[in-house]
Amino acid sequence: MNGLGAAILPSAPAFFDAKIRPILEEHCFDCHGPEKQKNKLRLDNTLGVVQGGESGEPLLQAGLSAESYIVKRVTSKNPKDVMPPKGDKLSSEQVELLRLWIDAGAKINGKEEAQASLRIKTDHWSFQPVKKPPVPEVSASRKDFAQSAIDAFVAKALEEKGLTHSSSADRSMLIRRLSLIVHGMPPTPEEVNAFLNDSTPDAYERLVDRVLASPRYGERWARHWMDVVRYADTDGFERNRERKTAYPYRDYIIASLNADKPYLQFIKEQIAGDALGTDAATGFLVAGPFDSVKSSDKNLTLMQRQDELADIVNTTDTAFLGLTMGCARCHNHKFDPILQKDYYGMQAVFAGVHPGERPVREKSTPENARRIAELKEVEAGKNRELEAFKQRSMPVKAPEGPGARRPAVTASLNEESFAPVESSAIRFTVLATSGSEPCLDEIEVFDRNGQNVALSSRGAKASASGTLPGYASHKLEHINDGQFGNDHSWISNTKGSGWIQIDFPSPTQIQGMRWSRARNGSHSDRLPTQYKIEALSPDGSPKLIASSEDREPFTGKRSEDASLSNLPPAEAAAAATLKKEIAALKAEISDLTHSAWVGRFDQIPAPTHRLYRGEPTQEREIVAPDALSVLGSLGLDTQTLDQIRRLKIAEWIAGPENPLTSRVLVNRLWHYVFGSGIVDTPSDFGLNGGRPTHPELLDWLAADFMERGASIKHTLR
Repeated sequence: MNGLGAAILPSAPAFFDAKIRPILEEHCFDCHGPEKQKNKLRLDNTLGVVQGGESGEPLLQAGLSAESYIVKRVTSKNPKDVMPPKGDKLSSEQVELLRLWIDAGAKINGKEEAQASLRIKTDHWSFQPVKKPPVPEVSASRKDFAQSAIDAFVAKALEEKGLTHSSSADRSMLIRRLSLIVHGMPPTPEEVNAFLNDSTPDAYERLVDRVLASPRYGERWARHWMDVVRYADTDGFERNRERKTAYPYRDYIIASLNADKPYLQFIKEQIAGDALGTDAATGFLVAGPFDSVKSSDKNLTLMQRQDELADIVNTTDTAFLGLTMGCARCHNHKFDPILQKDYYGMQAVFAGVHPGERPVREKSTPENARRIAELKEVEAGKNRELEAFKQRSMPVKAPEGPGARRPAVTASLNEESFAPVESSAIRFTVLATSGSEPCLDEIEVFDRNGQNVALSSRGAKASASGTLPGYASHKLEHINDGQFGNDHSWISNTKGSGWIQIDFPSPTQIQGMRWSRARNGSHSDRLPTQYKIEALSPDGSPKLIASSEDREPFTGKRSEDASLSNLPPAEAAAAATLKKEIAALKAEISDLTHSAWVGRFDQIPAPTHRLYRGEPTQEREIVAPDALSVLGSLGLDTQTLDQIRRLKIAEWIAGPENPLTSRVLVNRLWHYVFGSGIVDTPSDFGLNGGRPTHPELLDWLAADFMERGASIKHTLR
């Protein structure tokens, strides 16, 4: 350790007392010691070191000195940020000691006890366990009024306030109220007459059962739920495009309510229905606004993604837990027991979710599946025929004369010709795209005999700057597997750029290339529009052999496939017919697939960072997927697959120990029946929300709801 304290290992707690505390005492205690704590940071005791200050930045990241806030401040070159602001700065030896201690785990005596004392706690009523209270005794004068447990709680409150209860509604008023609340429409004259003339003792109970059994019940109450979860049939924002396939989620809600699906199952399916055989249910995750106007501006793209994830996080917590987490996007919640790391832990749960369509299994039938397989086989055959036409097509001529330019790039096929060059590898570097990360389905490199020497089956090896994770159809090995189309392609993990290198088994003379975004013409997005291609000599030195510099500028307009336009007339006509037939096959497959706006998922989500003050460009430590720390932990790590993350959070929300879920739901039911909830802020059970007017009644309803299988119809009855 170069004389920096070899007698005590940096991983020992005693290292702090012997080597680190003296540094802090010399340079830091004047402002952050026992007498003064600027920015609420105290460094003379273990609790202060572990807790950090009010900046929101963890002072230490054990094992990561370069990411630790204290190291950044004491080594800053900015006079406004460097610590200490006055006097002698830390010497290089002192900084090295600090780094050694942090990288070895930042051990300090009493650290575990300090961390335990800092665990977030609350005595707020909504976070306390639900305990079913006894039903109150009703005085003799109110016996006639109190026909149920609910009546008994209300009677007790009336008596405590010296109030009398309202008189009973007559039968015509009662059926009208019931129909309007449950169906959203008045009863028919026939229904009114039937109820008025029913003299049996259980006439009203049977009427309630009939009303709840009607399909109109699910249609009416689905509207309440769709309001809570921000459902819409358009995207919002300036385009506000119609979502023609959003309705399966709406239909799922209606069917679930009419079937009286247990609410806890209802929760799980909406968060992780793809794992539970209910694909339409995950429409919940992407029912909110979607900004479809994309940009090459990296910062704007990052902010758009953050807004998408914020919508999912905030809706999940508001709908199911009655909490407002938006404040914690930028800092620890000022009122509720929600940390900023809780917000990003929840964001990590949903980091693999993207707005978009995917096939809905509930809409599929065995007959459809068989027909789709048949059509795809026919489509594949026609694509092979079309590819054969392209292979026979005349090569694109090189520019002739001063200033002559080749045609602009196309998604379906681009050819490059150059003088023969001895090469051990080629590198294709994308400098710009038509939007988002670049995508290529195949790169072919031809030797002097016209053989494709880039094929993996011939021993060529592909490498890349990076590959977008989570998509089976977009992998590095697809770039030279000899298969074409979007389902066999590579996507970079960098917006607008990336590179692919293909190393040949041995040096060879090459003199031509072909590359495409989607050789079958199925996709035109993510097209490389500016690029350079280099041949690497056996000694590794690069030589530019082709680029976009001699092409016409890319305008984004669709044009006739360059390869087909060079065919003889008869073959060009046959190829055009094939393209129409392929388009018709795709349309029929799409009709049978029943895709819906229910979200797309990355199997392995990108890492989630805590963001300093919510700024997408101010990434801090990586955060694992997790729940609210005040109510426990999911115990997951950063490598957990997307579906497992969502299943775990769904099980946590729906778990019997969660004190918020049942309270929030029964309060919503009360709100929609009576016009105001027992808590008059049904989506905010936090410190700034309302307090329950009848807390014992709320808990009795919540406990009874869980005891009865989380049946919404039971509680409404």
